[in-house]
Amino acid sequence: MKDRFSRNIRRQDLAGHGKDVPFPWCASGNGTSFTDSIAAFFTIYGVKQMNTLTFEEFLKVDMRVGKIVRVEPNEKARKPAYKLWIDLGPEIGVKTSSAQITALYRPEDLEGKRVICVVNFPPKRIAGFESQVLVMGVDSCEGGVSLLGTDHDAPLGSRVY
Repeated sequence: MKDRFSRNIRRQDLAGHGKDVPFPWCASGNGTSFTDSIAAFFTIYGVKQMNTLTFEEFLKVDMRVGKIVRVEPNEKARKPAYKLWIDLGPEIGVKTSSAQITALYRPEDLEGKRVICVVNFPPKRIAGFESQVLVMGVDSCEGGVSLLGTDHDAPLGSRVY
C-alpha cells in the first residue's frame, strides 16, 4: 500500500476515532493515475461515492468571494488557528472566521488574499471567537490546509456557481 500513495492523512471514522489513511490525491509518481488512486481509496476503505444532488440543492450553499483584511492568532484555540476578518463586499460586509491554516500560511501572507467562503451557515463560537463564515480549503500534499480562491480578481461578494 505504501508505494501507491505518497502521504498519510488523519481522518475521523464514523465513530469519531482518528486514523491514518493513504491520501490518494498525492500520487507517488509510480504511474498510478489520479482516477486509479481514488478508485483504490474507495475500494480499500469501503468508502461509497457521494450521493448526487440537484443543481437547486447545490445553490442552497451560498459561497462567495471574499478578501482577508485582518488576521490575528487565536490564542484560545486548542489547535493553532487564526482569527480572520473577511470583506465579502457591500451586500454582506465584513464577516469573521476561525481557521486552522497555520501550517501553510503566516498572517502577513493572508492579508489581501481572496478566498471562497460559505456565508449561510449559522455562526459558531470557536475558542471564544464567533465564526460567521466558513473559509473553504483542501488538504495539501505538503500537509495543512490550502485555501480555495480565484485565479483572477473577482468582485468581492461574487457568488460561486
